[in-house]
Amino acid sequence: MSGNITHRVCLITLLGIILFFAGGCWDKRELDQLGIVSGTGVDLENGTIVLTAQLVKPGQVKSAGSASGGGEGGGGQGGGQKTTLVFESKAGSIFEAIRKATMQSSRKLYFSHNEVLILGKAAAEKGVQPLLDFFIRDPEPRPTQWLLVAAEKAGEILKAQPGLESTSASDLAHLMANSIYTSEVTSIRLQDFFETISGKSRAAVLPIVKLQSGPDTRRVILDGTAVFRGDRMIGSLNSRETRGLLWVKGRVKNGIIPLMLSPDGEMAASRWVASPLMTRFAPAASKARSFPSTTAMKVLSGARAMLVALPLSAGRGASWLMVTSWPPPPLLEGSLGAGSLAQPARRARKSAAKI
Repeated sequence: MSGNITHRVCLITLLGIILFFAGGCWDKRELDQLGIVSGTGVDLENGTIVLTAQLVKPGQVKSAGSASGGGEGGGGQGGGQKTTLVFESKAGSIFEAIRKATMQSSRKLYFSHNEVLILGKAAAEKGVQPLLDFFIRDPEPRPTQWLLVAAEKAGEILKAQPGLESTSASDLAHLMANSIYTSEVTSIRLQDFFETISGKSRAAVLPIVKLQSGPDTRRVILDGTAVFRGDRMIGSLNSRETRGLLWVKGRVKNGIIPLMLSPDGEMAASRWVASPLMTRFAPAASKARSFPSTTAMKVLSGARAMLVALPLSAGRGASWLMVTSWPPPPLLEGSLGAGSLAQPARRARKSAAKI
């Protein structure tokens, strides 16, 4: 009898000890103890990593539209207070630079709400995989954050004045989400970039962000595309070339194309919506290899060319009369005339051969 009582006492004591150490709040972190990072920039200077972190001040951030003005160091002003602070930290690795940032910031950097990750041009040309390794391995950063390349230095982008949003990082995140309306800028997330450079082609693209000078301040804009071979940037595309790339990859969703309707200068803005790549071609050259679906190879003027058929539907959005002559873009000459807009996909496939 006494043995059973002793056993119960020991069991209850053990359970009490387990419950004491298994409390759900032992690793809690309060909001006023965290430095919430909204945007991160990575640059290389003489072989040293320069990490730029844009930290949000939660008490000062207001919803988009209610915040007004701008503050020094990339922060807007709500009620006269800056909404963000920007810190720079230099070290030999990303992890070390993050820890060294605590020598400037009173709060430990917290990356779970980071919206954009920007790579400086020099860092992108050197090789980005060692720089991005922390953001993939560590549990805090989200793999769905947007990834971009700065035209010059990433740190300068995060120090720019915000536009309609409360932070310049949030501005960039909205620009990336809205890129589908022009189909002239590519958009990619961190996990998708890693999957691409780890695949068979090892060829990836990232949007380029730069600063545009205005009357009073500088704003961030998206302009062009960085081309990667493996993890190194090897070149860039302009907006026109980027749209062509998105056509081939089947990532064009909608946009605007100006069309010449008559020789007297009558113009129309056509809003089109592209359908997925569905057509099939046989190789046009006898020695060309067979390509799966959508494409065919052909030699034009001594150079290899890829022909792609892209069914699309479009409608006139606006018309106007040009005062001066405006030659239609070479991409549209003899391909998408006003009459072809109302034709079915079969007519579109025929005209695509002329693009």
